[in-house]
Amino acid sequence: MGDKSVKVNKFNGLAVPNQTLSMSFSIDSFVTTLTRLTSLRVLSLVSLGIWGPLPDKIHRLSLLEVLDLSSNFLFGSIPPRIATMVKLHTLTLDGNYFNSTMPNWFDSLSNLNVLSLKSNHLKGSFPSSLCKIKSLTDISLSHNELSGGLPDLTALSGLHVLDLRENHLDSELPLMPKTVVTILLSENSFSGEIPSQFGELGQLQHLDLSSNHLSRMPPSALFSLPNISYLNLASNLLSGSLPHKLKCGSKLGFVDISSNKLNGVLPSCLSSTSDRRVVRYGGNCLSADSQAQKRGSYCKESSSERMKFWRWKIAAAVATIIVVVLVLSAFGVFFYRQYHSRETYRHEMLPKIVQDNSTTGVSSEILASARFISQTVKLGTQATPTCRQFPIEELKEITRNFDLSTYIGEGSIGKLYKGKLENGSYIVIRSLALKKKFSLQNLKARNQLKTNNVLLDEHHIPKLSDYGMSMIAEEIENPEAKRENPKSCQREELEDDVYNFGFILFESLAGPIASEKGEAFFLDEKASFGSQDGRKKIVDPVVLTTCCQESLSIAISITTKCISPESSSRPSFEDVLWNLQYAAQVQATADADSTC
Repeated sequence: MGDKSVKVNKFNGLAVPNQTLSMSFSIDSFVTTLTRLTSLRVLSLVSLGIWGPLPDKIHRLSLLEVLDLSSNFLFGSIPPRIATMVKLHTLTLDGNYFNSTMPNWFDSLSNLNVLSLKSNHLKGSFPSSLCKIKSLTDISLSHNELSGGLPDLTALSGLHVLDLRENHLDSELPLMPKTVVTILLSENSFSGEIPSQFGELGQLQHLDLSSNHLSRMPPSALFSLPNISYLNLASNLLSGSLPHKLKCGSKLGFVDISSNKLNGVLPSCLSSTSDRRVVRYGGNCLSADSQAQKRGSYCKESSSERMKFWRWKIAAAVATIIVVVLVLSAFGVFFYRQYHSRETYRHEMLPKIVQDNSTTGVSSEILASARFISQTVKLGTQATPTCRQFPIEELKEITRNFDLSTYIGEGSIGKLYKGKLENGSYIVIRSLALKKKFSLQNLKARNQLKTNNVLLDEHHIPKLSDYGMSMIAEEIENPEAKRENPKSCQREELEDDVYNFGFILFESLAGPIASEKGEAFFLDEKASFGSQDGRKKIVDPVVLTTCCQESLSIAISITTKCISPESSSRPSFEDVLWNLQYAAQVQATADADSTC
């Protein structure tokens, strides 16, 4: 064993003066010589300046039980034939330059106790094959470039140390085996709540979850675990008030809950000054003066408010799409009525029609009535909303003949009025101003799906979806248009509406920046929308911190499909609805599990 080598920032695979063995060194010849020692049980070559790709022939040392080549200059991939060295119980390759994908053949090493591959450049996901090795006591894969999630680790009944610091792991925290002593998961992107099961780990001594995206309240039992001595929860999104009667374990010597959004009074077991315990709690919203606390808007946004925000966005999206499906269920709606007046403009109410079959002719009474969706379709419900028809006389009565006192604004092609029904419910009525140059026979319903055309009540639930109307010019001048297949036109409109609705979903995910920058913003960022790093840049932080990753992935996937440039690749509204309902169910399940 030599002196511990200094990590070279840019190792290019060649000899480094005063760091590695000379240029004439051949690792292939060196390992060939080693393999002649067929009865070798332990091989420890630490900090010797060995450089080059580790040859696959290392597996010829078939009786090897301990292999430690840490702090050298080995690069490339970890030889896959190491998987045949079934007597290995310790494999340590720390502090090298391995830069390939993390292997996933470890389950063949059934006697392995210690796996340590720290401080390399290994990519890919956490090797799930490790979960099959019951003998494992130590897993150390920190300071690499691993991404994705972690599986349930409870099957590792002998695990004592789990060190995955400074990677890019981004799932929720998994359940842990009850034997674990040290858990080090700092400097990742873990999200969601800290599992309550962590408060049942009676052997746990060291827990470091700092610098992640963990939210809500940490389990109180964490602080009183019988063996816990080091607890670091700093730099997360933890919020809420710690229990006033929080108990701290007798061995707890270091606690760091700084840089979160915790509020209220600091529990006495954390506030009392003692040489036995160091407590850091600055950068929160606590009622404490000894360590600097945040103030103002930073402290006003609570986790519960963020959760409500995400829930109503899903609810609004699902309810809106149900209304869209109903409105578009007819293949074509045409309106006509004889003009007997010389008025340039005339107040007539536009109906919302829900039909089971398309029609080519509609009664002349239709234009003089309006329909509205009177029952909000709640999240996860597929029942058809009930509709009611209002005669023009009743609409005039509840708006006092469209008096200016009931006027609330200008719509896309008509004025909006507020009316109050006999049951106390308020509705919004649009008065359509028709110019003489437009023939009533040639007015066609046309959806304009935009977020500013969706009305929300005080609970952020859509009560009325105002999609606007397009004036379709006389078709007499265009004989080709007359012969156009109406079913084909309607199909194209449905495809366009799926595309437009995709941007409503996108705005729900991305927040205000989406409406500010518009369609071009999504098209520019589409490639990175699906990646974890790109998602963090685009998706609203409120959504990121309150939505479970699985639910969010489903919503992102269907959004991306809706905004596909190829209309044939876009899903149907029924598929969109199904996916949104599924995302909502996944989120509801995650919420329920987190509160058990």
